[in-house]
Formats: sequence, structure tokens, C-alpha cells
Amino acid sequence: MGSDVEDFQSYPSVRQLQDIRRTGPGVGWEVEHHHEELEFNLIISGRGAYFLEDNHFELKPGTLVWILPDQRHRLMRGPDLDMWVGSLSSAYVSPEILQLAARNPLKSLSAEDAIALDRLYSHLSQDADQPDVYRLGLQYALRSTMHIACTSAGPPPAIRHPAVTQALGLLRRSDDEIVNMPALAAKCGVSAKYLGDLLMAQTGRGFVEWRNIARLERFQDAYPESGDLLTGALAAGFGSYTQFHRVFQLYVGTTPGDWARKRDDKARLAFPQMSHSADQMTSGSQRLIWYKLLDASFVESDRWLADIVGNGLIAPSGSQAADEPIPTGLESYESLRDLQPALTAELCRNIPESAERIRETFARYDLFDLYEERFTHFGADIRDLSSLATILLIVLSMEANHLAMPSPADAARLRTAVRRTGAAAHKISAEGRRRIAAGILVQTLVLVMGSLGARGSGMAAKAVRIADAAQGYGLQKLGIDLRQTPLFGPRSPLATMPASGNWGAT
Repeated sequence: MGSDVEDFQSYPSVRQLQDIRRTGPGVGWEVEHHHEELEFNLIISGRGAYFLEDNHFELKPGTLVWILPDQRHRLMRGPDLDMWVGSLSSAYVSPEILQLAARNPLKSLSAEDAIALDRLYSHLSQDADQPDVYRLGLQYALRSTMHIACTSAGPPPAIRHPAVTQALGLLRRSDDEIVNMPALAAKCGVSAKYLGDLLMAQTGRGFVEWRNIARLERFQDAYPESGDLLTGALAAGFGSYTQFHRVFQLYVGTTPGDWARKRDDKARLAFPQMSHSADQMTSGSQRLIWYKLLDASFVESDRWLADIVGNGLIAPSGSQAADEPIPTGLESYESLRDLQPALTAELCRNIPESAERIRETFARYDLFDLYEERFTHFGADIRDLSSLATILLIVLSMEANHLAMPSPADAARLRTAVRRTGAAAHKISAEGRRRIAAGILVQTLVLVMGSLGARGSGMAAKAVRIADAAQGYGLQKLGIDLRQTPLFGPRSPLATMPASGNWGAT
């Protein structure tokens, strides 16, 4: 497929968040769009292809791609494509960086450089919990990525060293006699130091990490036979339940007991494929605090949203209600700041185990300032309750279904349906609408910031929980199955509804 058959002029304009995010296997959509932000992608594993206006790039592990502002492009994902996506607005991009990106749109990195960037992005994405650090980190990540793109020695070896292939095979089959690196190296016919260097250079992991992963894989096979965690752990090669519990929680993100209670008999755990970047949180850690709040909700905003979408948000005809904004009675985010203590207290009551960290974190940051910074560009209008609700519903549907951002037309349809179905909100008191708006804003922040940190952690279980949390919120609080009834896209009940107005306009 070449550029001569692509109608690039028809590709829609979208908006990109300024962030670093990881999109893993299972996200099967194609993306055809352009945007005003500079974007860079790092392929971690799997295959795919980019079609640009004058180029066709095959994607493989270690590939770094630059996409210029307003450059129309289409990404075709293979089923196992795992990649990092970074984007920054032109305000943070120097002309020099743009020139370098234009001259070198694609680079195959060395294994060492690809692993270094993978770890940098993973660490930075978890700093979404601290927006002041995150903003500076994004600028550093951009410059570091460009520096590596200009200086990397080249692509990783196409074929693994035979000793690496043999070592991984031995660890997967059994580690009864492989107690340390020298024992493994002896079986592979090389020195321990040489094998250790090869493993890190070609896989990004050391002996202990690979042995732990191999044991966890064997545990998944052994556990169903006995139904007993200790028996399965010992059969997999762990020396004690304490060791198994520690390793399991480190790699999976939950305790073995919690996993066993919620286990799907047909599902298998997936583990990071390039570098180990799981966040090792201590009891006092402030990292991933938003992720810990995924089960948060706010009574007044939940109740109002449930009234709107409880029947699937099938919009009434135009004669039933006008497509008009739902006024909040507010003129600025400043009008909500006095509600932050009450919202913090509600979160602490609902999630008491994280109460201390919630209070510490929210005392440092103005929630409404954070929201304004991230979402005004996406049509958030503090004067219009329908715009705030639409953004939250978009985020919920995206997370529950692994969807891309909706097109402007899809977003406009959803906002119109919210306005028509929620027209009765005009009868709610001004103070009631103010509290509903505040709850919606914080709920949106929790989901977006939690998703950034979880997906960047490299832990598949955390990414899965984001989707499950969005789906659970839809079912339990709003009375809608977001996976059966997505709120935008071709399967949405709104798909055939004419778009009314432009997204972002009031």
C-alpha cells in the first residue's frame, strides 16, 4: 500500500494531550489523523506500520518515529504492538528539534538506547501524580529522545545470541538445578559475566528477573491442578510462600490471594516484554496515587450522570429538547476552589486506606487548575455542564473499550445527546449544579491521571484494572454497560445521529 492510494487530505484533525503514554497489545484500531502537536513513538514489541504523506514505515522493536505538527498519518497496529506515544505542543518545541525530526523521521535504536528510553518514559509517566515535575519531565524526555535519536549506534541485533536463547529456554522449562547465574552459564557454555551482559543487552533483564518470570509462568500452569497457592508456588520453583508472595505482588500488582479470588479460568497473566519498570511502592509512596483512587465517586455528580445515561443515552428527537448548553452558573474555575476540601473529605471517607495520602496530595495541588490546564483544549467549558459531562463520558468509554479519541463529530453528537437528555438540569439549583460540576471534574482527573501512571508502569495488571474500573463505574454508578454500549464510535447508539455543531463550541 503506497501513498498514491491514500486520501491524506481527508484525515481529520484531532487534539493530543501533552503526555507520555503507553498503548499495549489489544488496542486494535487504526488511527488516521493529524494534530498540531509534535509526536514521537517508541516501539517496544510487536509489529505495525505507519503511512505518512510521502513515506511508508515498517515498525518493529526499537523503532523511534517522529511525526511533525499537522503531518497527516495513519498507524496500522499488529495485534501485539506495544509502544510509547509522546506529544508536546509547539510552545515547548524548538525550531532546531523540529528540523532534526523532519530530517530523521525514523531511527532504529540500539538495544541499550531503546531500553534506556523505555525506562525513562515509564518513570516519567508515573510522575503524572506530580504535575509540576511531570511538565518539566516531558520537556526533558523530548530533548533526551532527540539526543538519543541523533547519537544511537544503530538497531539491536536481529538475532539473539545462541547463549541467550538457550538460557531463556532452560529457565522456562525448569530451574530445579539453576540456582544462580554461574549454574545457568555453565549449562550454556559461557562465563557468568558474559551471559549476564548478553541478557541485559539483548533483553533488558537480568538472571533474577527472568527466573522470577519463568516461575510465575509455571505457577499459572501448576495452580489449577491443586487450587492451592502454596502448592502451586512450590511446584513452580519458589523456595517459600513469602518469596512467592513478594515476587507475585511485584510483577502482577496485587496479592496472590486477591488474584485467585478474581481469577478468570481462561485468562493468563501477561508480563512486561522489554524492561522491568514496575513501580516498587512503599507504604509512604506518593506515586500512582491517582491509580489508587479509581474506585472513587461523588454522590451528586454520579446521580445526575446516571439520570442522563441510565437508558443508554439514546438521544431524543430534536423536537423534544434544544441543543443548548446546560449552564453551571459559573464564570471561572476559581468559583469551585472552595469545594476542594469537601471533595477531598468525600474521597477520604470512601477510600479510608489512602486517606492520609489523599489529603497530602490534594493539599499540594489545585484540582481545578489541573483540570483547566489539561482539558480546556478539549472543549471543557466551565460555564456549560454538558461539556464537562461529555469529556468524562468520553474518557470512561475510551478506557473501558481501549478506544482512541473520538472524532470531533462523534464528540459533538455525544454532547448534543447529553444536552437533550440532561435538559432538566436547568431546574437544579445553582449550588447543586456547582457541586455536580466539581464532582465531574475531579472524577475525570482521577481516571486520566490514574491511566497515565498505570499504563506507564509496565504492569499489564494495572492497565487491565483501568479498563475494569471504567466499566465498573459505568455499571455500578451510571447503570450502563460501556462495553456493550460505547458512547461513541460505530457501535454507539448515537452513530447515526447527525452531528450538531462543532466540538468545543458552545
